[in-house]
Amino acid sequence: MKCAVTGTFDPLTYGHIELVEKALKLFDEVVVLMLVNPEKNAEYSHEVRLDAIKEYFKNRKNVSADYYEGYAVDYCNKNGIGCLIRGIRNKEDFPYEKQMAKFNLEKGGIPTVFFFSDCSHITSTKARQKLINNLSAEEFIPDTVEKKLKENK
Repeated sequence: MKCAVTGTFDPLTYGHIELVEKALKLFDEVVVLMLVNPEKNAEYSHEVRLDAIKEYFKNRKNVSADYYEGYAVDYCNKNGIGCLIRGIRNKEDFPYEKQMAKFNLEKGGIPTVFFFSDCSHITSTKARQKLINNLSAEEFIPDTVEKKLKENK
């Protein structure tokens, strides 16, 4: 079965990578699905973020990346994806994630699998703050991602 790890990935962090790795233990294929969140203004263009994700996972045959401007469930139903993957970092994440899982199941029949994060201290916001200040974000993001973002800023 194919699943999707969704997010804005601004930028891709070790926390996102952890979700992909956990998903691969249960699913045959993982799509890293970048979505638009109208409540967020991305620091990096979706093209740059998508390129960084593809570069990082380029040697993984069962991981692909895509960008979509609609609902995750619509993408999943159009592309044969049977499940969404989301991470829970802390108790503050859970109410929002539960609401989204309910929406995705009711709107499109797509269930959500939750993984508790071992990287709860890692956020895209912390990585962006480092990068904006021209500091290394190596504790939050892989070198390949940092390089791609800095090349295209």
